Amino acid sequence: MESSGEEISGIVQELNDLNIQEGMLSSMEEDRSKLAESALQSEIEVLEAASTAYQDSIAKIAAAKGARGRAKFLRFFSFLFAVALASAWRLMTRMPDHEYSQVLQQLLAEQIPQWGEQYLPWLLYGAAAFAVLSLLLWVRVATRGAVISKLQENSAALAQHLGALHQKVPEVEEKTTSEMEVPIDTETDSELPKMELDIESRPSDAEIQGICSRIVASEGSPEEVRGSVGRELAWMRRELQQRQHQAVVLDQSIWNEKERFGKSEQLNQVRSGLEQRIKDHQRRIHLRELSLELLEGASRHLSQHFNRDLRDLVGRTLPMFTGNRYQHLQIEDDLSVRVFSNEKRDFMDLEEISSGTQRQIMLAVRLALAQELVNSIQGGRQFIFLDEPFAFFDQERTRSALKVLPDLSDELSQVWIVAHEFPDEQPFGRSFACTRENDVLSA
Repeated sequence: MESSGEEISGIVQELNDLNIQEGMLSSMEEDRSKLAESALQSEIEVLEAASTAYQDSIAKIAAAKGARGRAKFLRFFSFLFAVALASAWRLMTRMPDHEYSQVLQQLLAEQIPQWGEQYLPWLLYGAAAFAVLSLLLWVRVATRGAVISKLQENSAALAQHLGALHQKVPEVEEKTTSEMEVPIDTETDSELPKMELDIESRPSDAEIQGICSRIVASEGSPEEVRGSVGRELAWMRRELQQRQHQAVVLDQSIWNEKERFGKSEQLNQVRSGLEQRIKDHQRRIHLRELSLELLEGASRHLSQHFNRDLRDLVGRTLPMFTGNRYQHLQIEDDLSVRVFSNEKRDFMDLEEISSGTQRQIMLAVRLALAQELVNSIQGGRQFIFLDEPFAFFDQERTRSALKVLPDLSDELSQVWIVAHEFPDEQPFGRSFACTRENDVLSA
């Protein structure tokens, strides 16, 4: 856990060095989308094409207007001739004796020597011919008008594109780069092409409005349009160059930021793994602590249960061994033993008691342990084997113990004792003697 914590501290330091700012990458990408240099490039191309189309159409519009004017003029006189000839034919055929008919006859005879009445239908034919010519000229005027209208669409398109583009890209451009600190590779930025700013001034709003009005009316000369639109296009190209430069810078910055962001994500993943590892270790530690508590509780419970049973058993045998001077035994969790003295009316440590009495007490404890062992099994009656149990007893204590042993327990039906010597009175059911010289037991 300490090692993982040190790794996490190192990762946190690396993350602090990266200084990833939330939302900076999305802000840079949004700024990049706002540049839209490709859209501006297409609009510049559209404006160039519209300007070229307008300049080409100006001469065509002038020619079409001239042709339409001439057609209108001829149409008017053709109509007049058609009306005049038709009126003369009607007057001369319907009212030949009329004063005006006589005047027309005389005028025609003077101008045309071969004139006669047989030529009167030619007046009607001439009227019809001039009428047809007038109709054809009317069609000519209409077609020239349509051509002029079609050509004037180029004027409207140029004025529309010029005005819209001028309004779309203001001269004081908005700041498109992020206000947040953007890590830019200075070496890469130094290699970018430098922008040429020494260009002719951009047309003003009033100048654009004026030239657009003249363009719509097809009154702007090619030279005038070429100058104004050329200055606008030059400024737009400079703007496009700036945007392209900013786009390159932003693309490099976005690439760097994505690389830093990816490294940050990797570090965060490693940190999450280390934090999870620490949590797993903490969980296992908690489980072990809980297990230890459970084991300690179970051990304490077993110890308390064992000590209670052992105290009860010792409580029956201890007074018999000590002549009722000591009746109760207290066994702590650490198995330290204290005994209750009837004389002092208090518990005493074994160190406060004589060694002989200590031996009596410990013999009572061992016999109680034997009885507890018998009680824990299902084997019927058992025997107990005591090896030198009275080694530090005096004669009186030995006699007292020998008297107690036969009445110790119904389950301990036999008591075997090995000792170097016994008191004179021997309450044994059977005795065996053994010496160094004799290896045969005799009862």
